[in-house]
Amino acid sequence: MPVKARIEKLERMQSKLIAAYVADTVNRGAEDYAPLYRKFPKLFKQLVKSEINTYSGMRKYLKELAERATKELNWNQYDLNAASATGGADYKASILDYLVKAFWENETLVLKIYLTQSLIDAVESGGLYTEQDLKIDVGWSRNAAPAIEFLNKYSLDLAKGLTKTSKKRVLSALKTSIENHENRDDAVARINKVVKDQVRATAIAQTESVRAFSSARMEVGSQVGADRKRWRTAGGIKTCPICYGFESLGVVPFDYEYETAAGEMITEPPGHVNCRCGEQIFMPGEKV
Repeated sequence: MPVKARIEKLERMQSKLIAAYVADTVNRGAEDYAPLYRKFPKLFKQLVKSEINTYSGMRKYLKELAERATKELNWNQYDLNAASATGGADYKASILDYLVKAFWENETLVLKIYLTQSLIDAVESGGLYTEQDLKIDVGWSRNAAPAIEFLNKYSLDLAKGLTKTSKKRVLSALKTSIENHENRDDAVARINKVVKDQVRATAIAQTESVRAFSSARMEVGSQVGADRKRWRTAGGIKTCPICYGFESLGVVPFDYEYETAAGEMITEPPGHVNCRCGEQIFMPGEKV
């Protein structure tokens, strides 16, 4: 078979796998992607690839985090607290010392590496989407300085937020274990349960790949002088009322901020965990 024919065959197989993956996530309760994502099929496949890689990376990272956390814990201090805890405040100060600040700072950097590797496809495809959609070339690519700078800042900010959540989960698990006077094995099992969370890994992958894609779209839109935007949903019963509300606003200024159900102000999707809404971007004078 000629090389060109083999490549075309592989691309068709990849398209089928991507479609099957997306259909499976929707069947399991996720929102579908807004129709605009499929406008450029190659970029859509690149985005979904990023989601898949992020899920795989997060599962691996969370497994390693649980192993590192349980290994580095001050178990002697834990044993003392578990033996004497009465549910009061006597152990609350010392529990914070089980994993020191340096541990979590290092975890932020480790997680940043994972996220940078898995979200590069989302960042690249998001910027390229805006270029192709608006027919303006700013030279956006994974190897271009603006994209690299954007991804480094984005992945670091995201890693800080996710690490903060992981820290809260570990400390909450330890607090519960101490209050229940659990031994080390039980405490380790509890930590593993809250850290090695596949549901969380799925939510991070689905939410943050969309966020990286949308943020890169807005970054390029800002660079080329876009002045308006419009929120777009996938429609259907799985679309949340808040996102329907955003869509009903129609075309808004490019820097308009939407208020989420949690009271957070955002400029682009996702509007909530597992949101797969998209956003149209318009240039000055462009008809809507």
